Amino acid sequence: AALTASMLAAGGSRQMSYQQILNAMFPMATSVSSQVDKEMTVFSATTHVDNLDAFYKIFRAMLLDPGWRQEDFQRLKDDAINFLRVSLRGNNDEELGKEVLYQQIYAGHPYGHHNRGTVSGLNRIAIKDLQDFYKAHYAQDNLILGLAGGYSEAFLTRVRQDFMRLPKSPA
Repeated sequence: AALTASMLAAGGSRQMSYQQILNAMFPMATSVSSQVDKEMTVFSATTHVDNLDAFYKIFRAMLLDPGWRQEDFQRLKDDAINFLRVSLRGNNDEELGKEVLYQQIYAGHPYGHHNRGTVSGLNRIAIKDLQDFYKAHYAQDNLILGLAGGYSEAFLTRVRQDFMRLPKSPA
């Protein structure tokens, strides 16, 4: 879940590489992020209303038409492994303590590891696994859209229509 979300929020779309996306977003002062918890993934984005149409075109492609590039996959996989090996274990005692507790409480259960996964799991994962996860879980019935700010009713309608392209599947 976490690596799939990272590929969407910090990887390229089919039309644009991640570097092209960064170059396009920088002058707009926009941002996209993802947060994964045990039962959900949240994508957050911010942009000024003057940049809304240009930004949304990129954002929509990132989420609905991901590029699944090997270089993005390797970069984000390495980042996740380094986070677990270095940042969590070496730099954040409080968070590490919570993760050890979760491992003990939820031993043998999917909740029994960090939201980013395990080093051994990340070492074994392939892009195909992420694509399969995306197809299975990124669906209309699992989607909740939340928008805030100075957008028009027409923009809201467009967003709803765009995300209805996701397949229907049981939540």
